[in-house]
Amino acid sequence: MKNSFASRQQMAAIKKSTGFNRPYDDTNDEHETLAPTCLLDAIEVIVERAADCGLSCGFYKSVDASLEYLSSRLEMTKNEALLLSVAVNMGTDFRITLANIAEYFACSRIKVLKLAKDIDSLVERRYLRRVKMRDRETTYTLHYEAVESIQNDKPYIRQPQSRLNAEQLFEEIHKLIRALKHRQIDFATFAEEAELLIASNNHLQFSKTFKALDLQDNNKLILIKACDMLVNQDDELIMFDDIDEMFDSESVISRLHKDILNGTNELIKKEVLGQYPNDSFRSRDIFQLTEKACTELLGEFGITKSFVETPAKNKNLTQPSDIFTKSLYYNPSEEQQISRLESLLQPDAFTNITQRLADSGMRKGFACLFYGAPGTGKTETVLQLARKTGRALMQVNISSIKDKYVGESEKNIKNLFDRYRRLVESEPIAPILFFNEADAIFNKRSENTERAVDKMENAIQNIILQEMETLDGILIATTNLTSNLDSAFERRFIYKVKFATPSLEAKQAIWQSMIPSLSEEDAATLASAYNFSGGQIENIARKQTVEYILTGEQPSVATIRKLCDAECLSNVSPRRAIGF
Repeated sequence: MKNSFASRQQMAAIKKSTGFNRPYDDTNDEHETLAPTCLLDAIEVIVERAADCGLSCGFYKSVDASLEYLSSRLEMTKNEALLLSVAVNMGTDFRITLANIAEYFACSRIKVLKLAKDIDSLVERRYLRRVKMRDRETTYTLHYEAVESIQNDKPYIRQPQSRLNAEQLFEEIHKLIRALKHRQIDFATFAEEAELLIASNNHLQFSKTFKALDLQDNNKLILIKACDMLVNQDDELIMFDDIDEMFDSESVISRLHKDILNGTNELIKKEVLGQYPNDSFRSRDIFQLTEKACTELLGEFGITKSFVETPAKNKNLTQPSDIFTKSLYYNPSEEQQISRLESLLQPDAFTNITQRLADSGMRKGFACLFYGAPGTGKTETVLQLARKTGRALMQVNISSIKDKYVGESEKNIKNLFDRYRRLVESEPIAPILFFNEADAIFNKRSENTERAVDKMENAIQNIILQEMETLDGILIATTNLTSNLDSAFERRFIYKVKFATPSLEAKQAIWQSMIPSLSEEDAATLASAYNFSGGQIENIARKQTVEYILTGEQPSVATIRKLCDAECLSNVSPRRAIGF
């Protein structure tokens, strides 16, 4: 009921936008007196009279000149011109169904069904895209390129995109994959448009090799997906979940799974795909492009082998060698906890500890929480721990996890942990999974599950809680607001480190480390006068450096104090902790 109500509301708004807000009156048979002079003029006349017209004879007479103009200019039937006009009025974001069209005209669905062949013709000419999903009503969307042509008063002629370079080709392929993922196009449309795109750019090495492989249709789609993942997402490992996204038939998916696992699929036989080189059971359904496939298909991108074979070059990780050294200053309690954690995360010690935990029947994973006010050094501490223990860092982009489409957010977080597991298996030293500023994702679960957004948040959190139970690696999260932390999360963090307000001595040390030209006395004075966090002191140090670059002279203490005063957003000095 909610969906039908939303549809009625949308349709009412569309009808209102035409400026025609009453049923069409046959008795007031208004005939056009002026012939249209452009495509939009003709469409405007038609949509103004189409709402609630019932597709009556009187309506057709009243817009005959505009329909004749459109059909002549666009070389289509009058019914096609009528349906296109309505689609243009609904817009490119509107998913049109036959029920929508019947409601717009205020006529029976039987009348609209008689126009089905005209809709199909608009699809064939690429004015409309058909989205036909299993167990769902077929919908249609207006192609944005068609709208641009009409705005420019030109018929839309679908021109294949040719003479693209390799990067441009995969940009277009990625757009099609996203459209398929969000059900803006269906599987048949995706296959057709992707193949046309590749065939229209046969000057590229990828296109030539793709054609030479002479694959069956389903395997073409798998290969396109695998190449897109590697080129556009730096993800070299292909799971069955990735393959399943490309199809809408359970029987097709099941058959593909079986053939790939049995090695009878032609992608395996032609040495395009190979199984992920790991003996664990969990990796039986993980595959990757072979070195041969990478070289022959993706050589234009400089990709000649899978990243799995060279884990140190994995583009998805921040390597410890890429992290700059920074000195951090802590209060004694923090210093003790961080030093202890650094010792535990050293590779040899960590391996020994996790093995003994496993032998005792306990969870092997280490989950740590760093909490405290902003600017207290939580993030930098994680970076320095990774550097000092020789561990790569896989940082989670929380905003990219949440998706407006139903079910996608849950899938994103599951894929994130699946990928981390693969990295733990493939990397010689387990990387750190880093949730920075995780307030929005580790917060208390909502008891009100009426709203879709609350259901999504709870589902994401439940998945994370389950994954933390079976974690085989290291997870570190930072948060500013522990008061809103769900108790279920709190229990799963084995180490919790609070970054507290610094002592005067610690602040003095930060000032001197950031601005070495300060005397001990001046650093002590600034530490006493301004209750800044390490992040704020770093801001002052950067501005002080800019002043030096501009003037060629070291700023005086008085100048530094002016910079400090400017840093304060109010007369009240901020009461924050150390760090940056």
